[in-house]
Amino acid sequence: MYIIDRDLLQIGDVVLTSASTALSKGVRTFTKSDYSHAMIWVGGTLIHSDGGGVYSKNVDRLLFPAPDRVRVLRCKEQLTDEQMLSIITFARSQVGKLYSVKDAINAKLKLNRVANQKQFCSRLVAQSYRNAGIDLVDNADFCSPEEINSSELLYEVENYLNFATSSQIEFSNTVDHNEEIQRNTMTMLENIREAFNPSIQTLSDVLDHLNNHPEHDRPITDFAIESGYFNHAEYDILKNPWRYSDTLFLEHTNNDESLSLYLAGFIENIGNDITTTHLLELYKYQELYKKTPLHFYFEHIRLYKQLLNSHLLRYDVANSIRGHFSV
Repeated sequence: MYIIDRDLLQIGDVVLTSASTALSKGVRTFTKSDYSHAMIWVGGTLIHSDGGGVYSKNVDRLLFPAPDRVRVLRCKEQLTDEQMLSIITFARSQVGKLYSVKDAINAKLKLNRVANQKQFCSRLVAQSYRNAGIDLVDNADFCSPEEINSSELLYEVENYLNFATSSQIEFSNTVDHNEEIQRNTMTMLENIREAFNPSIQTLSDVLDHLNNHPEHDRPITDFAIESGYFNHAEYDILKNPWRYSDTLFLEHTNNDESLSLYLAGFIENIGNDITTTHLLELYKYQELYKKTPLHFYFEHIRLYKQLLNSHLLRYDVANSIRGHFSV
């Protein structure tokens, strides 16, 4: 099995994949391509759109049986800091949006092509670049993975695959608790849509709605609480207590040095990647709360403080584990 070397990835990198499923084969045949899916790296995670909507995806959970099942592309021109921020901001703002089967089909058929607010994989990638002033394809609203693969503005990154170690394979097969968090987010958004506005697709849409209708703060906050959306920090501690205790960590890995050091490094990498994002989110909600003290903003402030504290705890444990095996 093969795995992408996350240390080689740069913000804006495009990851194209194929699978052995009937759907993947159908898309590849329909679009005359070797690839059926497209994702974009935003630092720390991939953002992609599939039948469940727009989500983030941990690259360390992606294993490939052969090198030809994946391709990593990069912009030929070095992205500026402003362009990278534009790509990150747009891609993350799309999380929670619904998937558009019709538009995904129309990307190839070129029928009645008036884009809606929903997403599909290659549209998400192309629109993220368009937001940074870069047109990867002729029409970012309607394009296929093959059009992105053929873009003259991209080139294939070298040596981006490694043979997956036993530790990496073991980790990729564990339960992905992030998927449950994402389901909670989608449940919250669905309830808010049904109650107030069917055009609400993302968290950004919710914030816009609250800006115009602060009187909806309490029910919207209740929807979020009931869905479990605000329990992310506690959820990881409950489901993965070994990440927060030296003793439990070593019990989890049976004191295996290879697995322990791999997981310690994984925890450190994830923490480094997302701490800045969570700090920015904390600042954003603090500023919103200063302007309008809504419950929804306050709960986000509490959430991001908890998440940042969890990062520190995990980082301390990872450092301790490294020290344990360096003695």
